[in-house]
Amino acid sequence: MRPRLIIAVLFLAPCAFSVDRHAGAEPLSATGRTGPLDVELSLRKSRVKIGQSLFVKTILKNLSKKPLLVTEWIFRGSDDLGAEWSKNSDVKIQTYVEIVDPTGNALKPALYGLRPHVNPFEITISTPDAEESRLLAIWKTAGLDDKEIDARYRKFALERIAVKRDKKYPLIHLPPGGSIQSASWCSGTASLTRPAEIICPGNGYAELPFFIFEHPGIYRIRAVRDFRLGKDLRKYEDEWCVKVATKWIAFEVTR
Repeated sequence: MRPRLIIAVLFLAPCAFSVDRHAGAEPLSATGRTGPLDVELSLRKSRVKIGQSLFVKTILKNLSKKPLLVTEWIFRGSDDLGAEWSKNSDVKIQTYVEIVDPTGNALKPALYGLRPHVNPFEITISTPDAEESRLLAIWKTAGLDDKEIDARYRKFALERIAVKRDKKYPLIHLPPGGSIQSASWCSGTASLTRPAEIICPGNGYAELPFFIFEHPGIYRIRAVRDFRLGKDLRKYEDEWCVKVATKWIAFEVTR
């Protein structure tokens, strides 16, 4: 009986090792900790095709004994646009993802010419309402030129939009020891012929449609939360003003 058992184990072993190799040794999640904060990043899949979007989940944990005010949009109902977006948006991105392409260069989000979708970052200034028209008349009477009026109107309109946006997507008070995951989000532009669970998997996974994968190869991704202040404001920093990043996770882009 013992020789037969050995033969059976040897016969099954190649299949088991084959499955392990096929699954890949690279992890689908990674964590990082600095001070009172812990950040975790998870990938839904370790392999995507050129032109497809990557789905990731970001989890923030409060390891301190004090509550944490979470302001980032990734946790409040929007997609994760990447650090580069902060330079081109009125909204400051402080929890974001970084991606490195197969050549070792940072993959920057495509900010323009994007496929249509809806998220809180899109700013649309419509026809002035009664209150805005009153202000426009006051500014014109005060002798401001068109350029100055346009600048004041845009600032006023953006502030009103921000108030409405904060009301719809309220700030989050994370208790001591608590954690929060990114809001499930999809651009809504995937083919309607695909199963719904593929289009929008939920469970905290957010689509990254702004990162365009044009070349096959091994990419790397990590999540970062950076609340450090500038040099002139460093004296006002508290325990939350730290940079925490997860370890890098490798994923493959194929044709």
